[in-house]
Amino acid sequence: MPDIGTQAPGRWRRFVNPNAIIALALAVALLTFSHWAPHEFGSYRSVAHEIGFALLVAVTIWGAFELFEQAKTDDEWNERIEKIARNVFFGVFKRNFPEEFIKEANILVLDHTFIRSGLNVTYTISDGSYRDRAGQMQPFVKLNSVARYKVKNVGNIKAKFPIGVNLPNPLIDEMKAACRVIGITIKMGGRDERRDLAAAEVAFRQAFQNDQIYQVPFRLEPIELEPNGEAEVIIDYVMAKEDEDTEIFQTLYPADSVIITIMDRGPTARAVRARSIHVADLENDTSAEATGTYNFKLSKYLLPHQGFVIWWKKVPPAVGNPADGGTQMGG
Repeated sequence: MPDIGTQAPGRWRRFVNPNAIIALALAVALLTFSHWAPHEFGSYRSVAHEIGFALLVAVTIWGAFELFEQAKTDDEWNERIEKIARNVFFGVFKRNFPEEFIKEANILVLDHTFIRSGLNVTYTISDGSYRDRAGQMQPFVKLNSVARYKVKNVGNIKAKFPIGVNLPNPLIDEMKAACRVIGITIKMGGRDERRDLAAAEVAFRQAFQNDQIYQVPFRLEPIELEPNGEAEVIIDYVMAKEDEDTEIFQTLYPADSVIITIMDRGPTARAVRARSIHVADLENDTSAEATGTYNFKLSKYLLPHQGFVIWWKKVPPAVGNPADGGTQMGG
C-alpha cells in the first residue's frame, strides 16, 4: 500500500522545479533588458527579446503540460484512494459487499446534506362527515397533525432545504376538501416567518384531482442554510381518513429521534395503536389514566424512509342487559 502522506505531496514539487524557475527568471531579465536597455545596444536588445520571449513560451508550454499531467495523476490518485477506502471498508466489516449495495448504502446514509433533530409529531383524531353523491351522510376521521423539527446543514457549502409535506390522497372527492395545509412557520436567524400558502395551495388542489397520485405534495420555496446553519420548521396540516384506517409517517431525511402524541377527541370510541418502521420498537409512554391520549417515542436515529405507523379501530358497544335488548352472558 503506498504511503499517501509522503507520496501525494511530491506531485506538487514539479510546479516548483528549479530549472523552470531559473528559465522564468532569465526570460523576465532578458525581456526587461530588451525594453529598458540604451539604444546603442540595439542588436543586443533584439536578441535578448527573442531569447526571453522564447524562454517565456517554453515555460508556459511546460506549465500547461504539467497541468494536464497533474490532472491525469489526480485521477490516478483518486482511483487509488477509492480502492484503498473500499479495501478498508471490506476489512472493517469483513464482508465482500456488492458494488450496488455500497452505492445504495451511501445514498441512504452518507449522501445527505441535512439532518433533522427534535422531530415531534402531534395528531388529533376527531369525527367528521360528508354527504355522498346519493345524499347520505357518511362518517370519516379528521386527522389534524402538527409536525415540528429542527434541520441542520451538515455539508460544507450553502444548500437549499425543501419546505413542504406529502399528504395522502383519500381518492373520495368529498373527503379531499378536508385535506389541507393550515400553516407553515420557519424559525431562522431569530425571526419567525409564517409562509404564504396561496400559490402552493393552487398547485396542491390541482394535483389532488389525479387519483393516480397516492401522496400529494404541498411545496413552498426552499430555504437556504449555510454550513452548520439551522432552522426550525413547523407544519400544521389536516388529513381525511376512513373510519378504521392507518397513517404512515416516513422521514425523507435522517432524524435523531421522534416523539409522537395522539389525542382522540371522539366522540366515536376507538382503540389507537402505533408501531415503528425501524429496527427498534417504539417506547410507549402513555399514561394509564389519560383516556384518549397516547404518547410514543423512538430515541434512535431514523434513516430516510423509516418512521412509524399509527392505526385505529372502532370499539364495539359494551354488552348490554336484557332490558336494553342486549346480549347477556350466563353461566
